[in-house]
Amino acid sequence: MSRLGMQIELKGKLFELEKLEGRTKDLINQGIRLMALQTEKRVKANTPVDTGHLQGSVAGELIRDFFAQVDAGANLAGANVVYA
Repeated sequence: MSRLGMQIELKGKLFELEKLEGRTKDLINQGIRLMALQTEKRVKANTPVDTGHLQGSVAGELIRDFFAQVDAGANLAGANVVYA
């Protein structure tokens, strides 16, 4: 069985995320949040609409610094929608 692995190491002040403060941290979080919202928009556009329940449950949000999540309800209601 073949196996593939990859490791990328980035060095420098820009990549020391734990040390970022103030405006730089806010800007990076804003960019991550915008990517999550764009992903949410794409998922909604590609979800077939029968009742709109699933489509209305999809949400993208910044969960914590440098981490966003797009899912079907866990962000807003605490648990994902069981659709099928």
